[in-house]
Amino acid sequence: MAKIKQTQIDEKYLWMGGGLLAVVIIIFIFGRLSGKEDSNDPSDANPNIKPITVSTDSGNIEWDPSALVKEIHTAYKVNWSSGRCKALTTLLSLQDVQLKAVAEGYHQVYGETLRKVLSGAYVACWNFPWQDDPHYQVIQRMDVLQIP
Repeated sequence: MAKIKQTQIDEKYLWMGGGLLAVVIIIFIFGRLSGKEDSNDPSDANPNIKPITVSTDSGNIEWDPSALVKEIHTAYKVNWSSGRCKALTTLLSLQDVQLKAVAEGYHQVYGETLRKVLSGAYVACWNFPWQDDPHYQVIQRMDVLQIP
């Protein structure tokens, strides 16, 4: 029959182990609390911009720029490694009144002008030398429309 060897654990090792476990739990709890998002932080705000009326070939429609404003902010401020080309292509396809609404909405929600956000980006799209860069096309279009 096998014998079980009995060992004694000193009390100081029990205290050290318990203290170490308490420190790990405290660090975990404070890490979770500090990682909570601040509801006053506009970087993750869901824009609630008033829809505008846009005329199309088939009539007038109500268009809400909120989703595009959020997409631009996400592409340029939150996740700067992807999504910029899609956002710029969408901006290029907008009518003048829509582009103005997006610029005003961005400034209203995030407190920064769309021009500053676009101008502050070093890389927007990777294009071949013979292709036009949509980043500069959008900025030039904003210049023509005098959008700040």
